[in-house]
Order: sequence, then structure tokens, then C-alpha cells
Amino acid sequence: MKDDFDEAIDKRKWKVQGMTVKNGQLEWDGGAKIGPQGEISLRDHIVEYTFSCNGKSVYNQYLYNDHLGHAILFRMRSTTNYLMKWQDQDVLNNFKEYPDLSGSTLKSGKVYNVVVETRGDEMLVHMDDENFLYGRNHRIDREKTKLVINFGGPGTLDSIRIWEGKPNENWQSKRKSIIEQKKKRVPRDVESDPEFEYKYGIASLQVSLRENNDLNYKKIIDQISSHMQEIKASYRFFGGKETPQNKAAKRKAKSDPVYIEMERKLSALKKLELDYIMSKDPSIKPFRRVKKKSKK
Repeated sequence: MKDDFDEAIDKRKWKVQGMTVKNGQLEWDGGAKIGPQGEISLRDHIVEYTFSCNGKSVYNQYLYNDHLGHAILFRMRSTTNYLMKWQDQDVLNNFKEYPDLSGSTLKSGKVYNVVVETRGDEMLVHMDDENFLYGRNHRIDREKTKLVINFGGPGTLDSIRIWEGKPNENWQSKRKSIIEQKKKRVPRDVESDPEFEYKYGIASLQVSLRENNDLNYKKIIDQISSHMQEIKASYRFFGGKETPQNKAAKRKAKSDPVYIEMERKLSALKKLELDYIMSKDPSIKPFRRVKKKSKK
């Protein structure tokens, strides 16, 4: 699929929100998004598009779904670039992971040509030699059933192209050079987004503790997983997809004393996990979103 948007949006090909065709490109004033229309089936492939954000900052988000739902996301912003794996919906006790992240030198008003390549469990996102991401994760190596690209506004999208990826004979050496080039990227501004830094810090320690087989952490995780299985055995909606039936069953369970007590125990176990994680790295700063007061 490809489009230069010289004419009206072909609604048979693209599902768009917040965008209009103007001067041979798509334009938007606020947030906007685009994706292939209808069901898709992608594995190894390449996506290329050219865009600019002309507001105070640059914001480009790109999301894949697999058969379980949200799978892989990357965000390229004026402050931080990162690649994220969503929680695994096929297991009860699931975790977010960040295969790659860096600082950013993206500038408002500059035109960027983005190339996204997926091959097996690898993903490469390239805007320029300073703003790129490379990472590996098992969720990448699955059939992609949905693709959505988001932009902050105002901005423009000049073109987009999606095609099948073919094996590159020089990939082994190219991969090494990309990993080496990572060292030259600018460091991220850890003060720019306290909420993200908190979430990233927790997720990174969760990965580290699992990979290093920390026995105390494993004991806590085993307790959480076992208790989740107990809840699932009594309440089939628990951990399932957000279907209308599951939502209705969950609302009903909110008044069930047994379910309430099981949820209370789960919260206590998760707090035990969080306290243990925080004890391993006191530099992680707790973050709580402050609710804005109503003007009414």
C-alpha cells in the first residue's frame, strides 16, 4: 500500500482521524492518526512515511496489535524516544518491557522521513542518525493485525508506504553498527517526564530481577501468580479480554464479598512486589498524578 495524498483520502485504503487533504498532503490542527483500513496481516515488513509536527514539540506514536491486542508501541518525542512492549495478555501476571530508549534531538517544523522495519523479533525505527530505536522482543515476532500511527499537532503527512520486508544479506554487520551507533545518541532528559521515568524504572527492575533469578522476588511473583490463578478459577472474566460480557461480570463481582477479599489480597501482594522493587533502587522516585481541581 502507498499513497502520496495528492487527491482525496481513499477511505477504502486508509482509516484516518483528524486529517484533511490540503496542498498534496494530509494536514491536522490537533492530534491525528492513520492506519490501513480493515483487517490486516503483516509479519516481516517495512513502513515508511514523511511527516512534520509544527507545534511546540514533536510527537509521533506508532502502535501494533497482535491477536491478543496491543503488542508493540514506539514513541518519538522532543524529549524521549522509546520502544515498548505491552503487557502479555495471554498470561495473568504480565509485565511491560522497554527494549530500547534514548534522548531526542527532534525539532518542531523539521520534516522527518521515518522507516520502520520488522524482521522476526527485531524492530528498527529510523528518523535520522540521532533519532532511532532498535530492539528485540517476542511480541514483535507475531502476526500484526492492526497498525495505527499517531501524530501531535499541528502537522503534515506527505506520504506513506507499506511493503513486504525481504532478508538483507548484510544484516549481521548492519545490526552490529546500529548497536554501536546507539552509544552516540544523546542521553534522555530524566527531569522532563517524571511519570514515564517512574514507569520505566519499575519495568526495568522487574526485567532485571527476573533475568537474574532473584529468589526473593521470584517468591513474591509466584505468590501473585498463584493467587491470580485462584481468582481466575472462581471468576472466569478475570484476566480476560474486555468483552461486554466480561465487563458486566466484573461490575457484578464488585459487590461480591469473596471477590472483594480476593482483590484486596492481590493489591497487598502487588504492594509487596512494588516495595521490594523500590528497595532495590532508592533512586526511583514515586510518582502520583495530581488531579486538577474542577473550575465548577
